[in-house]
Amino acid sequence: MLADVQDYFASQLEKGAAVPGWWCWYAIQKSPRVLIGSAGFTGPPDDQGTVTMGYSVTPGFEGLGYASEMAAGLIGWLLTSDQVKRVHATTFERHFASIRVLEKNGFECRGVSSEDAAASDDDRQGRGTLMLFVREMD
Repeated sequence: MLADVQDYFASQLEKGAAVPGWWCWYAIQKSPRVLIGSAGFTGPPDDQGTVTMGYSVTPGFEGLGYASEMAAGLIGWLLTSDQVKRVHATTFERHFASIRVLEKNGFECRGVSSEDAAASDDDRQGRGTLMLFVREMD
């Protein structure tokens, strides 16, 4: 959910890390105009050309293809940059809808995420182990 990352984005902007495009994007339904989700990155690419991507759909708009469309839009935007070599994303092993979004957008599962140990039971919501997905940008 967007609320889960707002503090992170705010802290990065307070540090002066205002790099257009590398933080949060909002998805707005055209008619009626309503916020349906958000997607983005945890910042610009690191020294190895890796970015971490995330997305979230507002309750009531799940299962309508918006997450896949947002992920595809982000990947399309990344293809305009020669800085990005790979994209990371994480999701829980039993969050099948999110896994499908990633697979449809060219991501492959690389196993358990190094961040799994930090995932709280509240975050897991019965969805299991946090998995790392990677898309190489050839």
